[in-house]
Amino acid sequence: MTIALSLATFMQVLDSTIANVAIPTIAGNLG
Repeated sequence: MTIALSLATFMQVLDSTIANVAIPTIAGNLG
């Protein structure tokens, strides 16, 4: 349970980091 929770938290943080980095880059390329 703890491992699953830790993995879920890690994936959420990783996803947020990717989104915060990728979205401005994609927007910059489009606009």
